Amino acid sequence: MTDTEVVKADSATNKGCDYRIKIMDCNSITEVVISLRRFSLNIKYGPNGIGKSTIARALTSHADGDGSLDALTPFKYKSDGQGPSPRSVGL
Repeated sequence: MTDTEVVKADSATNKGCDYRIKIMDCNSITEVVISLRRFSLNIKYGPNGIGKSTIARALTSHADGDGSLDALTPFKYKSDGQGPSPRSVGL
């Protein structure tokens, strides 16, 4: 699997979800694994500043494949460019 691949989750290990996606090094998110179900309403909620919009932008950018994921470089690395690049992978 490549770093830019979102794959259908193995039903034996991921009961109740169709897709598992790991998002890493995006804005204030170091690492998060989310589970999505096809043909279901997938809701994200939480307090302000927790990363809901970052997750939405990372998923959209990944799906579009337009390179805009780089815009989500973690804040602490934006000035020097020495940190990890934002990425998402399917599990």
